[in-house]
Parts: sequence; structure tokens; C-alpha cells
Amino acid sequence: ESATPSVLLLDVPLYSTTQGPKYYLYTSSIATSVDTERAKLEVQLTSMNSELLVMYSFISDDSIPKQERMEQAIQNLKRVETEQIRGGPKQWLISNFQTQCGGRATCQLLIQVQALEAGRVADFLIVAADRARKDRAVVLLDGHEWDACLGRSCADRSEQGQVADYQYLVNNPESSLLVRFVCDTATPAEDCAKITLTADTRQPFPPKVQERAYQPAVVKGSEGREELQMRVKLDISHTIPGACQAPPCLLHIRAEVKPEFMKSDTNVRYAISATASGDYLMLADGDRRTMAMAEPGKPVYFLFDSRVASRYMSIVASIPFDSMDPNQELVNMYVIGCGTQEVHWHCYSYSADESRMDLSSPDAEQAVCEMERADAFQYRYNTKSSVLRGCSEDCHCCRRFIKRGISEAKDLSHRPSAENYQFRAMPNSRGQLLAMISRNDEAEDNGHCYYRIALISHRLGPFSFTIGGFDNARDVTLGLNEPMEGMLQVNERRTFVLPFMYSKHMKEMVLSMEVCAGKVSLHSSKPSAGAHPVQPGFFKGELTTSIGPTTVDTEANQLLEVSASEGLGDAPASFLLTVETSETTVTLEPRPDSSVSVMHGPGANAVTLRWNEAWLVDHLHPNGRPSRGEGDIGYEVFWMKEYFARPIANLSTACGLYAELRRRTAARIVVKTETWLTIEDLEGDIMYVFNVVARSYKTGHALAYSETRFLVLPVLVGRPEPKYLGVLRMLSLLLQYVTPIAIILLSCVVLFRCWLLPWWRGVPSRGWDIEMSTSARQWASGYLPPSVLGSSDVHGHYDPLG
Repeated sequence: ESATPSVLLLDVPLYSTTQGPKYYLYTSSIATSVDTERAKLEVQLTSMNSELLVMYSFISDDSIPKQERMEQAIQNLKRVETEQIRGGPKQWLISNFQTQCGGRATCQLLIQVQALEAGRVADFLIVAADRARKDRAVVLLDGHEWDACLGRSCADRSEQGQVADYQYLVNNPESSLLVRFVCDTATPAEDCAKITLTADTRQPFPPKVQERAYQPAVVKGSEGREELQMRVKLDISHTIPGACQAPPCLLHIRAEVKPEFMKSDTNVRYAISATASGDYLMLADGDRRTMAMAEPGKPVYFLFDSRVASRYMSIVASIPFDSMDPNQELVNMYVIGCGTQEVHWHCYSYSADESRMDLSSPDAEQAVCEMERADAFQYRYNTKSSVLRGCSEDCHCCRRFIKRGISEAKDLSHRPSAENYQFRAMPNSRGQLLAMISRNDEAEDNGHCYYRIALISHRLGPFSFTIGGFDNARDVTLGLNEPMEGMLQVNERRTFVLPFMYSKHMKEMVLSMEVCAGKVSLHSSKPSAGAHPVQPGFFKGELTTSIGPTTVDTEANQLLEVSASEGLGDAPASFLLTVETSETTVTLEPRPDSSVSVMHGPGANAVTLRWNEAWLVDHLHPNGRPSRGEGDIGYEVFWMKEYFARPIANLSTACGLYAELRRRTAARIVVKTETWLTIEDLEGDIMYVFNVVARSYKTGHALAYSETRFLVLPVLVGRPEPKYLGVLRMLSLLLQYVTPIAIILLSCVVLFRCWLLPWWRGVPSRGWDIEMSTSARQWASGYLPPSVLGSSDVHGHYDPLG
């Protein structure tokens, strides 16, 4: 983002969103050197979602050139520590103006703000304010109450005042905001009648109550008491000045004592809150994952606010395992993009503070017009040579905003469902539903778009899940214990950063990567001042399989660079990257090896697979423990036809097998804890690829065995077959039928020799007791016990009832 700083004005808040560094400049000017008002100045930043990295530097030497002053200030930046205010969000305060500026007539403060973790989008408010004011605005968080007092006779003098200001950021285009003002007194009806509650988006706040966009209503609250309420709903057709039209909308809320009661001993204790309600829950780009509850047959709707133009974006929902739904076919997630973006320009009138700024020349006015403002819309200076559509020629400054799927989000008929969707999520190898979306057609306007999401469950009972979305942009911070599945075009590179909040406290982390498709290289290094890592850590070139859990030094391997040298044909390469701690790392180890054996039968066009049990290795069991009997490790069998005419994914990794499952070229059956499976109704004279995935139901970790290719013999239906297939069929028949007959004949000989012959001769029996085991009798008679929970055809359709 641009290093050109935005200008801060006193008591004028700015709403901003940023991924990389963003700069702000506040200028403090005093008439005389003995003025001490700087002791009351402070710059306050309030986070709306992600953690912030806030740094500052004072510029007091105006004798050097401007560009040199800025470079010097950037080099001298210092970090500001966070503060948690009571019942509110995290804040960062810079208040040492008097110490740093002294009595200089002009002193400037440079502030750098960015998301603490790379790749996350940070929403925040920043304002330069007078600390001595009692009516400083408090930022309200959704659903959180703020307790305070209005009036001259409040017991707590720190809350004494006639006016209280609040701010709330409306960023959900579909929701309705309810602002509640509840009087917590013995006579709430009488006390609430002394208070006026209003709201407006304009700054400075309109001085007259009747000019403000939102007025209160007196209603009966949930406790049966009278309270003041306001409802705010975004509407692009709003013509009322100061009303919210489109997100993001910074709403200024004011509670104040009515003029006729200001001189009396008013003491009104109250609680104020702002709660957004609607059919869609917001998912912020790059923010922490949101937890929600899914109930049978009741869709859960989300709006993903995508902010960054990137080639791909991902929406991931972590779904708990259910033995009644092992294939995750009873839980579905559907996604619809924002569609066509509609651009609107309107004429903007300067505020009173902006009118006092330098507007003497076109260049000066352009700087004022296009500066950053609290509503976060784009402003552009309107010249006669390039008149903006929708903005009249005589208007000097125009405001632009875009309908990014807002009207569709409000329309019930445009909700995503099984009948109405653009993208459908599919299970991945870590027990998640993943929607990987190509954004080549929706990358305009920096990629800002609202994606509508529906998660629909048909399971028998409710369950909780987490969901999040992120754009596959450069320099993305990996979430701890959160697998990151990504895609890369050939010769494309992406950089990931180890979790900053944890890596500074941990000397080592555990890194693992699976190559799902194509050839991928992994390179790690320390952070460097240049644009490219220059201090190498470890390097793995052109991987086609996986890197097992590897302990790495966090300082030497802070940056991870993934590049692709080969894709899946014309499709991109894909990978799964995970960062964990030693306490959370789980390894599945097939013992003694990961081989999968395949043999024909029983029956025509059927095969039986057998594999070794997977042991679980973690920090509690460094030597491993068998999983049989524990029920926390299950197995999934994958098979597909061998396609020589097209490229296939990496079938030796779990994510590669799931990639083919998403392409509908592979089938899958879940067999719980069994270590063998019979697959029937395969096509004859076809080469198949088989493999097994072991999965930990508790942690989601998965491991693929070694892939096995096997030729399934055809059924004899009167058509000629190759000679070598006839030989193989004779051998198969020999093993399947002749061997049991030979065993029966041998048993008869032994019976005759040891029992019948001595009896006929009158010789006492030797007492030999020969008995076949139950399993042998079953095998000899051609019977095998059931082996699976359900069945699946080659296309992977699964019947949960068996």
C-alpha cells in the first residue's frame, strides 16, 4: 500500500482497513511555546478484528527536506503496546506529545499501522483527540453492553457529563442494527424520558437533534421496562442525509441529557448496546475462524467479505466426524459470488473542517478531496477533462461506492442452496469442507466482493463447526494447527509466514507439507530487508510427495516460500501446508510397512485389499501405540481407473487422493477400524489404482499408504480374451477352487487313516483330534464376513444405511 501518509484532523475519526503498512500524519501547532495543551493530546487506535502492529515516530526538526524527514521518521519507528479497555475492544494509545514535542511551534507525529499477522486484513478506527474531553467516543462491539452514567450528580466523577458519544461500524450489508439504551434505575420510565438518543454518519455531528438521521423510539424491553431503541438498516436508496447507505458505515451514536434537565441533579445509570441481526453472519477476510452451530435441515448463512484481488480464494469449514456420515455426504456447503459490480458516483460536499483547509488551487483541492475519510469510500477530484459518470460537471469532489453483491444478499431468492450455487465445497484430507474458488472473473476493484455461503446439514443431530475464508495472497500468516491448502500456477511463488504471535515465544515449530498435485518446491529463510529472502534455511526441490513432520527453528525459518515447477496438466499445482507445536503434532505410522496387498475374489470382478494397522505417535506416545480397540483411527479406501491419457494427482498423499475424489474420478469407502476390504462390481480387463488413508478422528491428521496398481480380470461372457488373461484366470481358479478341494481330500485321507481303518481292523484309535477353525471352515465354504459399513460404486456414491 502507499507510503504517502493520510492526514489526521483533531476529533475526526477515520475508519480504515489494511493488510500491509499504512501511514498517518498528525500535525500539532501551538501559538506560543508556553502552551501546555499538548499534554492532553493523544492518538487512539481501536481494532475491529485482527491484532494490530502500531508504530510511531515524532518529527520535530523542520530544517531538513520533507522527503528526508519522512525517511528518517520511518527508520525511528517505535512499537506501541496494546491496552484492553473495560468491556470493549483492544486499543493503542500514543499520548507523549508534551515530552517529544516540548515547546516547538510545530510538531508532527507519524504513525504506521498494519495487521500483526501477515495476510490478515485489519479493520480499525484512528482518531486524534483531546484526552481531557469527557465525551470522547467509545467504540461499541456487537452484542456487548457498555455501562455508564449521564447527569451532573453521577457518583463516579470520571463518568460525569451531559453527553456520551459512541461509534459502531456497520459492515454487514444485510443485517439490521438495534441500538438499545436501558435505564438501570428505580424509575426507568421517568429517567429515560430525560435522555435523547440519536445517530448519524456525518462528522462533525449535526448540532440540532432534528437534523440527525436516526431518532429513538420508546418501547418495552425484554425486562418489561421502558427503554430507548433505534433500528439502523443499510439502504442504497436512502435519501436522508446522514443515513447508512452501503458498508462499511461508521455510525456515530449520541446519548445526551435533554436541555430542560441539564441544570437539575440528573443521575441516570444506563447500559447501551448495539446488536446486529440478520440471516447472514459475517466472515472477515483473513480473520480468525468463526464458530457456529448447524441444526438438521436448517441452513446457516454467511457473508465472506473478500478484500484482496487474488487468483484464488478459499472457504474452509471444519466439520466433526460422524460415524453415521463417514463420507461427509450429509453436510454440504454452497457458495455464490458477488456477480456484476455496479459503480455509483455522487457529489460530495466538504465538511466545515475540510472547507477551512487549503482549496486555493486545483492541486490543493484535489489533495483535500482525495484524502482518506471515515466512510472508507473512494473520493476523486472531478475535472472537466474527465467527468465522472453520475457526478455533475459543476461538482468538484465525487464519492464512489460499489454494490458488491449487496442487493443479492438482501434478496431471499438469491440465497445459496442445493439448487442455486456457483461453487460447491468438497471434503479434503483433513476432515474439512473446502471451496477453492478461482477469481479470474471477479478481480476488479481490488477484488472486494461479498460471497454468499450456505452450510446445510442433514445429519440427525446438531453439531458445532468453525468456518473461515482467506484470499491466497502473498505473505499469508499460517494459522497454528490450521492446515492451509493452496494452489499455484506453474512458475508462481507464494510466501507464508510462521504464526508471529506464537513464534516469538517458541524456538521450534513442526512443519509438514503434502503435495496434492504437480511438482512443488519449499524454501525457508529468515526475514530480510529486501523483497526476496536472502538467508536460506532448508530447501526441498521439486517435491511430488510429502514432507513429514519436521522440527524447524522458528527464527531461521520465519518465511516459507512455495513455488510450482509443474502443474496437473493445464490445472495448477496444489499443496497442503501445516504448522504445529510438538504437543499437537500427531503422526500415523503403518507397521511394519505401508504396503497395500490386493488379490482377486471372492467372486467375479471383485478384489480384496489388506493393509497393516496404523500406530499413533504423539508427545504422549513417542514410541507409538496401536490404534485397534481405541476407535480413534479409521481407514478410508480409495480406488480409481488408471488413466494413461491424462495427468492425475499425487495418489501417494491423502490430499492428492481427495483431489481425484473432488474431480469425481475416484471412489471412496470408509471402513472404520477394519484393516481389510472386499470391493465388488469392478470392471474387468481394467487396471485400477488402490490406496488407503488412515485418519485420526480426534485430530483430523491423515496419512496415505503406498499406492497399488492391480489388473482386474474380466468376466467370461462369451467374448474372446487375451491368452495371458486366460492363464491368469486359470491360476486364480486354481487358488480359489482346487486348493479347498485338495484340503478336503487330505482331511478325508487323514480321517480314514486315523479313525476308520483302525476301527475296521479292531485297533484302538490314537486319539488324534483334528478340527478346522471356524474361519477356515468359512473360507473353505466360500463365505467371508461383512467388511464395510456401506458400499460404493466406482463413482463414489455412498449409501449410509449400508
